[in-house]
Amino acid sequence: MLKVKRWLSAVLAFVLMASVLIIPTETAQAATESTMDAGAAPAAIYPYDQSTRYAASANFTLKANGVPIPVIKAYNDYDYAHFSMSGGPVTYEVTILGHVYKAESKRLK
Repeated sequence: MLKVKRWLSAVLAFVLMASVLIIPTETAQAATESTMDAGAAPAAIYPYDQSTRYAASANFTLKANGVPIPVIKAYNDYDYAHFSMSGGPVTYEVTILGHVYKAESKRLK
């Protein structure tokens, strides 16, 4: 039985090393202006009203194409935002505890 465990451990270690070293991984990158569809109009953003049941988030703010989206502190372990939008490019601006992060949508072909 000990031989089988060692053999299985060796096979699993080899597979893990091969998957990390040999198989290429893709990384996510924010879209640049040149990759955006230059002719497309920006998406229209429709924020939903915040429920009176929940308080506003103290940690996060969100803007989509410059439109403020209410971020809700739903429970102790997460906050969320609820909105809809039309088709077209969107620039998201997320502020997390005072740090601003921006990301743009990329059209999938």
